[in-house]
Amino acid sequence: MKERISVLSRSSFFYAAIGSLFYTLWYLAMGFRGLALEELVITLVFAICHLLSLKGKSVISTYLGIIAILYICLRVIAVFGLRYNVQVFFLVLIPMIIASESVKIRRKTLLSVLLLIIYFTSRYLAGKYPPRNTLPPPWNTVLPEVNLLMAIGVVSYSFLRYRRAFQRSELSLQDANSSIVKMANIDMLTQVYNRMAIERSLQLCITDVQKGNSDYIAGLIDIDNFKNINDSYGHLRGDEVLQEMCRRMRGSLRSQDFFGRWGGEEFLVILKERDLLRGTATMDRLRNIVDESTFQGSDGSDIKVSITVGVAQIYSGSTVESVYNEADKYLYTGKKSGKNRVVSRIS
Repeated sequence: MKERISVLSRSSFFYAAIGSLFYTLWYLAMGFRGLALEELVITLVFAICHLLSLKGKSVISTYLGIIAILYICLRVIAVFGLRYNVQVFFLVLIPMIIASESVKIRRKTLLSVLLLIIYFTSRYLAGKYPPRNTLPPPWNTVLPEVNLLMAIGVVSYSFLRYRRAFQRSELSLQDANSSIVKMANIDMLTQVYNRMAIERSLQLCITDVQKGNSDYIAGLIDIDNFKNINDSYGHLRGDEVLQEMCRRMRGSLRSQDFFGRWGGEEFLVILKERDLLRGTATMDRLRNIVDESTFQGSDGSDIKVSITVGVAQIYSGSTVESVYNEADKYLYTGKKSGKNRVVSRIS
């Protein structure tokens, strides 16, 4: 939000300074030297406001800019009257008020409405009172339109910059939200789903089965003798083994499958699969990928890693606990049978 406010203030002051410099030269050319000198001072004030905005002092710059615009508008009206549409620059104050960080929303609204009332009132009075100084043609007819176009240009471009800044901040917010979502769902070490995310995925799959939409098979994976790896090579090397193993297994799964860390060296894979035999074969393929892989120890030696998998089919009456318990039962059977194997009710 601060970035949008800063962009709006900076662009408003920058183009106000350019416009003010134009009027300084025009007053000088028309012979209004006193007014030209005052307008030159206002140009410098706008330049100072722009520099203050760049340094983050938007409150000071906003009030200084408002005072400058009010002064020069009233001064020009005193010289030329109301028919030359100078009062349109009251509208330029509105985005400056909106950009002010110190003004509350209700006060911003009231001030903006007040400025609009002043503007339309002055437009009405301009038709009743003649100008105090008459400009020669074509300026007597061109100047009101120039003033209007100048004010519209400043306000329009300022809000265009505001919109672009808004879009950039929205993209930044989306990126930040994506990072937060990732942090909430991804295990930072292995970069697969964490316990909360994989458990939620399992519940969604159970609901999907209950609705008759799809069928799923879950595989509970445990790394064989992982404590020995930590004891022999250190926990840092053990973490690297976990990372590499997950990377290889994740690369062999489909986009519709789920893979997450249940805890420690235990992982859960959920396959979108109806046939238990094919699901078991897929789990065995994952086991084989790990078994044929070689991991490097800290001393350069090869570390052999194997996994045991317990497979459970998800039914319409299943719960997260029942699926885990069934998979854990077959996992225990595999461990007791020699490890490095896949066990289900059909194997």
